[in-house]
Amino acid sequence: MADVVDGLTWTRSKADMRMYREMFGMSTVEMGRLAVVDGRTVRAWENPREWVPDRTSWMAAEALWRDSDRLARELAGEDPAVLPYWTCASAPGAIAARIAAGRLSAAGRAWDVSWSRDGVPDGGKSRFRLMTDMLRVHGDRAAALFGVSRQTVVAWRRPASPGSVPTPEAWGALDGLWDGMVARAAELADMMADAAERAAEAGRRRVPPSLTFYRLRSDWTAWHDEGDWLAEDCSVWLAEVLLHDRGLEPSTVYADPNPKAMF
Repeated sequence: MADVVDGLTWTRSKADMRMYREMFGMSTVEMGRLAVVDGRTVRAWENPREWVPDRTSWMAAEALWRDSDRLARELAGEDPAVLPYWTCASAPGAIAARIAAGRLSAAGRAWDVSWSRDGVPDGGKSRFRLMTDMLRVHGDRAAALFGVSRQTVVAWRRPASPGSVPTPEAWGALDGLWDGMVARAAELADMMADAAERAAEAGRRRVPPSLTFYRLRSDWTAWHDEGDWLAEDCSVWLAEVLLHDRGLEPSTVYADPNPKAMF
C-alpha cells in the first residue's frame, strides 16, 4: 500500500524534492542532514537521470513543511505582523518567516521583520536578510544587482555590522525583484486554480496543472530570452503555498531542457 502523502504537494517527484530544498533555504549538504544522507545523494535525487528519494527522506521533508507552515500561519495571524528572523536560513523559524512574508505580500498586507534575539541592532538588516535569502540573492548575483562588492552585501546582511546598512538604491532593486516575484506567484496560483475549477466543471478531478520548476540556469535560457530563473523558482514554491491555502493540491515538474522536443 502506498504511503499517504502529507506535504505541500500531492506528488513525490524529483522536482517536488528540489522545490522543498529551495523553500527550506538549504544546500544539498543541509538537506542531506535532514534526510540522514550525504549531499551527493541529494544531488542524485534531484537529477532526472539518477535514483529517486527514499520514503524516509520524503517523510522528513514533509514533516518540516508541516511544522514550518503551522508556525508561518501563527506569525501571519499577528497584527501587526512582525516576523522574527534567524541568521541561519534553514532554521525552522526562518523558513516559517519566509513563508509568512510571501503569504502576507500576496495578500497585500504589511509586514516587518526583527532579529529573533532581543537587543540586536537592526536598521532593516533582518528584513533585508529575509528577502535576499528567499530570492537567493547572494554572492556575485547580489553584487551585480546592488552595484556593490560581495563584501558589502555580506556586511549589510550581518547583524554584527550595525554600521553597514543597505542603501536606498539597494532597497529599490530588492523591492522591485520581490514585488515581481510575488506578483508572478499570485498570477501562477490564479491560472492554476482556474484550470482546476474548469476541470471540476468538466467532471474531472479538481487538481491544478503541475507548476514548472527550473533545475538549472540552462533549462531557463532554453525557454526564455530574459528574466530571473531563481526568482521564478521562488514564485513557483510560493504559488504552491497559495494553491494549498485554497484547498488545492499542487505539484511540480522540471522544465524540459530541450524545448524543440516538446513540439
